[in-house]
Amino acid sequence: MTTPGFTERLARLTPAQREALERLLDERRATTAATAPSPADGRPRNATEEALARIWAECLGVPVPSVHDGFWALGGDSIIGMQIAARAAAEGIAVSPQQVLEAETVARLAELATTGEAVRDEADQPLGEVPLTPIQRWFFEQDLPGARHWDQTLYLPVRRALDPELLHRALCAVAAHHDVLRSAFRQDAAGGGDGWRHEVRSAAPDPPLTVVRLPEEDGAARQAREDAAVESAQRSLDLADGPLVAAVLLQEDDGPAGPGRLVLVAHHLVVDGISLRLLTDDLERAYRALEGGREPILPARTTSFRRWAQLLRRWAGHPDVAGQLPYWRSVPDASAAALPFTAPDEPGEGPRADTIGRSATVRRRLGQDVTEALLRDAPARGLSPLNLLLAALLRAWPRSPGATELQLDLEAHGREVVESGANVSRTVGWFTSIFPVRLPLPSAAGGDPAEEVADEVAAVGGRLDAVPHRGLGYGLLRYLSGAPGARLAELPQSRLSFNYLGRFERSVDDAVFGAPAQVPSVLQSPDAPRRYLLELVVTAVERELVVELTHARDHLPDKAAEALTETYVRHIGELTRQATGGTGARTGGVAEDQLAAIKRRMGMA
Repeated sequence: MTTPGFTERLARLTPAQREALERLLDERRATTAATAPSPADGRPRNATEEALARIWAECLGVPVPSVHDGFWALGGDSIIGMQIAARAAAEGIAVSPQQVLEAETVARLAELATTGEAVRDEADQPLGEVPLTPIQRWFFEQDLPGARHWDQTLYLPVRRALDPELLHRALCAVAAHHDVLRSAFRQDAAGGGDGWRHEVRSAAPDPPLTVVRLPEEDGAARQAREDAAVESAQRSLDLADGPLVAAVLLQEDDGPAGPGRLVLVAHHLVVDGISLRLLTDDLERAYRALEGGREPILPARTTSFRRWAQLLRRWAGHPDVAGQLPYWRSVPDASAAALPFTAPDEPGEGPRADTIGRSATVRRRLGQDVTEALLRDAPARGLSPLNLLLAALLRAWPRSPGATELQLDLEAHGREVVESGANVSRTVGWFTSIFPVRLPLPSAAGGDPAEEVADEVAAVGGRLDAVPHRGLGYGLLRYLSGAPGARLAELPQSRLSFNYLGRFERSVDDAVFGAPAQVPSVLQSPDAPRRYLLELVVTAVERELVVELTHARDHLPDKAAEALTETYVRHIGELTRQATGGTGARTGGVAEDQLAAIKRRMGMA
């Protein structure tokens, strides 16, 4: 078993630390200078570099870069690294997400890449019973009413008129290609996770496609028809028998069928945010093939979800995971987890009901200037967008007397390295990892603004750097390792969750489907209890940052939730401008002991 030696740690270095790291790499650059082209000549030298440069442009949303341009400087992150690896695999170029992050440039990545058909792991048999993963056990332990009603939905603009018959055939081809979409979840006394069992079958019902013509005028009638169609698609999902995916094509009700929107609905047990991107890309490929009179041939998937679940179960017993238990016991803290507000009782409201039906969501957008600064300028300066977003949240958070820290549950993509050779960059499934973090609240302002920004972002980065294996071990210990880890559930639980979904963009000019019309959402039964009283989701859609705060109205009134969201959005803008405008970055030197720490962090010591 191996653990990742290098992920987003580079992005968490301060500018001065990155400068120091560059000095450490001078010798390596010198040894390759003889074979490298002139720095001014950034054109691809071969077909692999040409393909990778185009893929980088598509995934990063930038013009085709030089083969020497830095991944982080272009605004890359681990999710984009996953997308690059997936699209490269679709073109027969084998690179892992870790190699994308480590190589940093197209030129270096091309040297690591292999072409041709990937060697299959003989132990990877995608069909059969699947061990429940930590996130699936997290879902089932909640014993939700209407468990079938926990769906991810994605609204995709349709850029031109589509043939519904071809679209349905394309949807069926995609569902047949990705084995986890043929899953069945059944409850019986012999199953794990409170009796639930997961099986991937060789066949399942085809996903339904419903075509809905919407009234021309805006208003209640139009929205009601749209909502009814999406709800009908949700009701068609069946955990035990399938299907677990459905779609709705929304078209205008005037004249010939033209562009509209496609709504993809899938049960969350089999998809996550990265999966939705993969399904969108494959649906595009399949439709284009059928439109051209060809049968769809979709790119090979990577490690199957079943194999991944088996590796997780095996890794849960590894000494490295067991050794994380003291750390995870030390994180939860009752005072840090307590929320500093409770809505007053309203006459006639009855008892508080922390259910989905008693929730509301506040949405705000930040303009392209702030979004570009956060996603491109900040990484170019060695600043992680996630760290900046969390630092802004800590600034916006209302203080309780004596409070010094905030505990929240952080969601990550969870597609970490658990065994050499395992690669899930093109695997559909629910991989999310959820784990608690405790972050320091900033002290009262009054010092130098540049120093304060640097200190606050560095404090967040330091806490996240201390998280073992990007949080994957918490779920393994709590759900797969037996009694010692299971007792983590007895510690103070977070009431706030934070999820940064990265970017949802589609930069291919002639694509059938555009970028999502809104943030991918999770639709749940209104009777389901809320796991968190506050859920904060941040996503970049159409080059704008979207902030969504979903709150339990019996604990945080609508006006207070709106005020908190407005304050958070303001701090995102202010902190980003300070950090990327030359006022928030330190430029001083780095001492020798700090250099040694950098080398250890980068795995160079």
